[in-house]
Amino acid sequence: MNNYIREHTAQIDYSLPFGKDDNQIFETGAKLIMRHNSTYSFTQYGKTEQDAEIDKNATTEMNQNQNVSSLYATYTGTFGKINASGGVRYEHTDMGMENLLDSRDKFWRSLNDIVPNAAVSYVFSPASNLRLAYQMRISRPSLSQLSPYRFSFTEDMVQQGNPDLSSEKNNTISLKYSNFTPLIGGNIGIEYSQTSNAISDYAIWEDGRQVYTYANIGSRKRVALNGFLMYNISSKMTLNISGSVSYTDLKAKSLNQSNSGWGGNYNVNWNYTMPGDVKCYAYGGQAVHMVNLQGYFSGWYYYGLGFSRDFLKNKKLNVAVNASNFLTKYSHFRNVVETSEFKRIGKSKNQQMNLSVTLSWKFGNSKMERKKTSKSIQNDDESKSGKSQNGGGIGL
Repeated sequence: MNNYIREHTAQIDYSLPFGKDDNQIFETGAKLIMRHNSTYSFTQYGKTEQDAEIDKNATTEMNQNQNVSSLYATYTGTFGKINASGGVRYEHTDMGMENLLDSRDKFWRSLNDIVPNAAVSYVFSPASNLRLAYQMRISRPSLSQLSPYRFSFTEDMVQQGNPDLSSEKNNTISLKYSNFTPLIGGNIGIEYSQTSNAISDYAIWEDGRQVYTYANIGSRKRVALNGFLMYNISSKMTLNISGSVSYTDLKAKSLNQSNSGWGGNYNVNWNYTMPGDVKCYAYGGQAVHMVNLQGYFSGWYYYGLGFSRDFLKNKKLNVAVNASNFLTKYSHFRNVVETSEFKRIGKSKNQQMNLSVTLSWKFGNSKMERKKTSKSIQNDDESKSGKSQNGGGIGL
């Protein structure tokens, strides 16, 4: 399988401060995302790798286009110790797909979404505040989730997308307390999220084959406790720790199936400046037991260690060495899918050992300060259901 993804984004924003001491801000803007994705996949069958031949019936070549245009307006106001904000965004999506190898029908569809958000904060001190927020997030189906054409992983395992998928609408309410000092700081929060039209990956038994596909059939409810801790151990050493514990409940009435369970993740980062201006850092983390509609994914872990140092005048040259996941040759994964008709346990291993040496050279000696825009482009609107890192269907 070979997927090629091209994405172009254009964005314009306008900000208007007003009120006493400009304590209120009105913002509006527009954004356009243009995606053109293509994929080519084929399956080879044979008793040996040398004898394997391409099965033309299991070959696909297709293009997908997705254009997203949006308009937004927000209001932010500061009134003493209280900060309040609210806004709304309208999004229009045109997307479609065509198969280049045969005469199977093209498909094209449009989506219209209205996305609200609001938040209020109480500031105890310049370093401490309490924030209550509501946010709706839109997650659009991805290329593999939309593709109506079948791809055979094995003779008895098939993946097929669903071109009728619509966007997920996830509603989240969160409460977070933050407190930072020069020595130690962090935040802790609790959130509740609910999605009534979640894109769920599931498997059915059809003509002696397991067919994995997607549909907007899921009801997903999730409660999570999140935390972050920053500790400046000394002027040359820092430690950051973050983590989350969550409980997820999934239901699909049309399939008469449900699942629930606990999950969690954590991440640790340690930084130390050694004598001779050598910077040393170590990091690691893990995600455990992520449930999906018909089973669970065991999760994964990672770790690494690195050193870096600047050389020459004005620190023009930087040399860095990094090693990750080096204690074992393979990382192992386990994915379980279970229904009333069958149970499949998938085990896989990936060689994730990595060693890198990086050289960076700074040209010129410009010390001009550049003003950084308060707005940045970040496209994270596509659904993640079905991907291995989230415990998706096939788990490959």
